[in-house]
Amino acid sequence: MKAYKDSSDALLRDLKARIVPFPKVGHAELVQRALAPIKPFVESGRGYRDALIWYTILELLQATTSDLVFVSQNSEDWCGKHKEEFVFHSDLLEELHAKGVSPGRLALVPTLAEFNHKYTVSKLSAVPAIAAEMEKPIDYDRLLVDRQELVANQLLDAVPNSLRRVGANVVTIGEFGVLGLSRPLDVEHEPPRILDSERRLLQFSAQYRLTADFVIPRAEALWWTKRFVVQLRRDWDFGNIVIYATVPIKASFHMIERGEKIEQFSLASAEVSE
Repeated sequence: MKAYKDSSDALLRDLKARIVPFPKVGHAELVQRALAPIKPFVESGRGYRDALIWYTILELLQATTSDLVFVSQNSEDWCGKHKEEFVFHSDLLEELHAKGVSPGRLALVPTLAEFNHKYTVSKLSAVPAIAAEMEKPIDYDRLLVDRQELVANQLLDAVPNSLRRVGANVVTIGEFGVLGLSRPLDVEHEPPRILDSERRLLQFSAQYRLTADFVIPRAEALWWTKRFVVQLRRDWDFGNIVIYATVPIKASFHMIERGEKIEQFSLASAEVSE
C-alpha cells in the first residue's frame, strides 16, 4: 500500500495535478437538494458524493475565469433524459446561470480518450503529406484483423458502459463473455500524428457486431428485444435473466509506433451504433 501511494503521489506531482479540498457547502443545503430532488441527487436520495463533486466544480468555476472539462461516464446522474447526447442535466445548467457562470465554460466528456481526442491529440502535428506518401501505406484492416482477440477483450470491458449511455440496464456480463465478433467494417483513419522524434500516433475506427452473454433485469427484456437481436438463454434469478445479444459497436483505436515497432495498442472509445 505504501509503495502504491508513493508511486501515485509521484505521478500526480509529475503531472502537476492538484487534489482539491472538500467544497464549502452546508448539510442544510445538501439535505434540501436531496429532498427536492435536484441533480445530481435522484429520487431514492442517492447522490451525496456526486453533489460534493458538483459543488467543487462550482467553486472552481467561480474562483477562475478558465474553462473546465469534467470527465465522467456517469450519464445517469449528470445528464438529461437523452443520455446518448451526453450533456448536463437542466438542473445543473440552471444552477450555473443562477451562480452567474456561463454554461459554455463547462464541458462534459465521458472518457479520458475523448478528452485526449478533443483537447490533446488535436493539437499534435500531423505527419506531412509528402512524408506519408513516401511510406508504405498502412493496412488498417489487417492491423485490426490480426488483433481480433485483443479487440474482443477490450470491447468486452467497454460495452457495458456504452450500453448504459444509450439507456440499457446491464447487471453484469455473463459467464461466457464474448460469443462472437464480426470482422471490422467501414474502417476509417486519420492522418498519423507526431508524438516526438521517435514515436507517432495512429488513430482509426471500425464498425463491429459483438455478440455477448449479458445478465439484465427481467423487466428490461422488452427494451432489449426492440433494440438488438436477442436470444433468451435462461433465468438467472427472480429479478434477472441471461440473454445472448448482438450489439452494433463503433470502436475507435489508438496505436503508438516507435519506428517499426508497436509500442501500444488501445481501445480509445466504444459506442453503440444504430
